[in-house]
This record gives sequence, structure tokens and C-alpha cells, in this order.
Amino acid sequence: MDLIQFLEGSFLISGGLFSFFWGLNLILINPKLKQMSWILWIASLWLFSGAYVFTGFHLHYPQFYLLHLPFVYTVGPFFFSFYKEVILEEKFTGLFFHFVVSFLVVIFILPYHLKSFQDQLVFLESMKSRQITIYHGIILFLNLGTKISLLSYLLPILWQNRKIFQTNLGSSEKTKKVFLFMVGLLFIDLFLGLLGFIFQSFILIKLSALLLPLNLYIFFVASSKYPEMISGIQTEIKKARYEQSKIKNLDVDDILNKIKLIMETEKAFADEDITLGILAEDLEISPHQLSQILNEKLKKTFPQFINEYRISEAKKIILEEKNRQFLSIAFAVGFNSKASFNRAFKQITGITPQKFRKNYS
Repeated sequence: MDLIQFLEGSFLISGGLFSFFWGLNLILINPKLKQMSWILWIASLWLFSGAYVFTGFHLHYPQFYLLHLPFVYTVGPFFFSFYKEVILEEKFTGLFFHFVVSFLVVIFILPYHLKSFQDQLVFLESMKSRQITIYHGIILFLNLGTKISLLSYLLPILWQNRKIFQTNLGSSEKTKKVFLFMVGLLFIDLFLGLLGFIFQSFILIKLSALLLPLNLYIFFVASSKYPEMISGIQTEIKKARYEQSKIKNLDVDDILNKIKLIMETEKAFADEDITLGILAEDLEISPHQLSQILNEKLKKTFPQFINEYRISEAKKIILEEKNRQFLSIAFAVGFNSKASFNRAFKQITGITPQKFRKNYS
């Protein structure tokens, strides 16, 4: 073992020990965080395994090779369980079914562990020298699959709750930045490992492994310094899900028809004082519900929605009343200044009102 291997192994082992004791501390302080403790213990096992390979010990003690893999495949399910039970405070059933992949991994690595000590050494030496067989390919894919498994659980949760990235998650903007930084580091780590196994780059694989202890240290410091961050995440996610559940109880198609009627028949957009709150009150729903309907069903913000009606009406007036002043038209359709009218007109049509009149008169 050379000095570089010793330092890399020492760094991974120190990270593994830190992760193990952090997990132990969590479950002693708050048993409800048992899933996070398991994740930290598995991370510890993962790091010990990395040290075992990078220092070359696997070529002397091959019987321990791959033993960490079934456990690593449980990190995603444990995280999903944590998300459901701790963050959302919902009852989570069916964890066993999420462990099916881990049981399959046990089956796939079993042939290796049924080999004799000497055959295991031959298998590892041939892998090192790139003499790849079908079974080598399966083992490589299982290693690659650990990253895919984690991403398959993390990405849907993050995408489903993407709006939390637009909030402060606590008392300050700094808390949000720290959270984004942590998420960014985690994904850099996972994608480096993913690319490493795809392109068989040992440097990328090693870099990904060495980033894991660093991530753990940063996560520990950040969660200790900004304890409100986790509660902020929980609050924002629950709030978003609550609001989402409220819209499900509405007849959205009926509301959209009412909006169309109010806009096209009553021309509510022509009132320069119209607001999201006023329109929501007419529809007998909350401003948040109206905003959500516009965003999700029409893919528009309230200002975009109103301005499109105003500009559509303005175009009709421009064509029908060829001598009418643009300022008069702007006031008639709900704008309170010629500048805001011109800006909105060009943003929606791509040309100025003057050019529109010239082109179509």
C-alpha cells in the first residue's frame, strides 16, 4: 500500500466512523429518526467498503467483496420512508416491497460468494485487468445501479416539491442557499459515480467515494448550525401538499368556464384595479387556488393571463378604430399608462402597437 492509498483509505474510514456515530447519536436522541440512522450506518458501510477496495485489501481478503451492495440498495427506500413518515407525517406501508431490489442483488452476488477463495481472487484480478465476462458485467451494473437507485428516489421527491426552492426554508435567505448547496453537492457526488461506472473511469469512481465523507461533514455542520432548515423544509412541503389537496376538491373546469365568462362577457380585465384577490373573490375561491389553477391548467401567471386579454382587446380596437389614440386604447383595456401598454403589447405580439396598426390597417 502506497502513501496515497493509505491517505485515501484513512479518509474514507474516518468518514465511515463519523457516519456510524452520527447515526447512533440520532437514534438515541430521537428514535423517530431511525430511517436517517439506518442511512448513515449504510453510508458508513459503503465508506468502509470503498476503503477496502481502494487500499487493495479486497485482493487479499476477497470474501468481503460486494457484501455492502444489498444494504446500499436500501438507502432509497429508507429515505422515502423518512420522507413519508417524518416530513409528511403520513403512515407508510409496503416498505418490504421497496426492498425487493436488495433481495435480487443478494441473488446476483451469491455466485461470487459461492466461489472458492482462489476463484474469487482470479475473478477480481481479471476485473482489474479488464478481462470482462458476462458476470463481471453484471457486477459492474450492480455497482452502477446503486447510483440509479438513489436518484430514482431522490429526483421524483425533489421534482414534486420543487417549489420549496423558491422559499426561504426558515428565517433567512442564507438557509435556502445552504440547503441548495447541500443538494447540489449530493447530486455532484452521485453523478460523478454514475459517470465513473458508465465510462469505467476509476478516477471518477474514486472522486465520488471521496466526496461522500466531505458531504457528510458538511451536512452535519449545516444541520447543526441551521436546525430551522429541516423544519422549514417540512413546513413548506406540507403547506404545498395541503394547498394541492385543496384544489382537488374544486370543479376546475367549471371555474375555468366562469373565468372565461367574466373575462369575455363582463370584460373584467378592463378594470385597471383588478387583482388576483378580487377575481378569486368573484369566483368564491382563495387567491392561492386561483393562482394554482392559472399556473397548472393554463401555464400562466395572473399578470400574463390578464395582459393577454387586454392586448387581444386592444388589437381589436386598433383595427376597428383606426384613428383612436393609443393612450385612449391603453386606458380602455385596463392599462394605467402608455408605457406599460406598449411594453405588454410588444412582449405578447413581438411588435409595437404602432407597427401592428401599420401592418394590418
